[in-house]
Amino acid sequence: SWTGEISWVGKQYDYTELDAMAAGWRKAFGDVWCEEIHKALVKCNFVDGFRIEQIKEKFGELRCYVNNYAPPIDHIINAFEVISRHVCVKCGQLDVPVINHYGWYLPLCKKCYEQTAGYISKLNRVNYEDRLVEAEIEEADMKIPESYTVRRWSKDKDDAEDITYDISDLVAKIRYKNRKRDKHG
Repeated sequence: SWTGEISWVGKQYDYTELDAMAAGWRKAFGDVWCEEIHKALVKCNFVDGFRIEQIKEKFGELRCYVNNYAPPIDHIINAFEVISRHVCVKCGQLDVPVINHYGWYLPLCKKCYEQTAGYISKLNRVNYEDRLVEAEIEEADMKIPESYTVRRWSKDKDDAEDITYDISDLVAKIRYKNRKRDKHG
């Protein structure tokens, strides 16, 4: 049952919500995600008022549900939802497509697709390349975008405004971290 207490074993956390993030995403950008959220919380003086309720994958992207947040957190969560669609949920490889994996939409690299769907793929003779052709996915569609657009509706009017957010610095930070990790093992 929920007690609100932090789970400790010795002098370390037993579990954090980051543990619920898909392994590939945690490997590729989990620490950057935490840093960005923490920076925004400190900037808007909201560290003590914020709590993550749930982290999961849904329709091939990261979902993060929180109890309460300030607008800068919304932007960070949205940015990582966009980024997660292009990062393998299993191994963390960047620039992968979301594939319809027998009813589950998952961002998977070729190697992880073949490992997780190997026996099914062989039976149905549906390989990775065939999945890309079926979904009309081209290589350019797999790259992590450096911006995203949201539609905001006016409270007082019946019109909407499209707002584009530049996330190129965040994507560059993730790419740098992954190049460094891959270089050093």
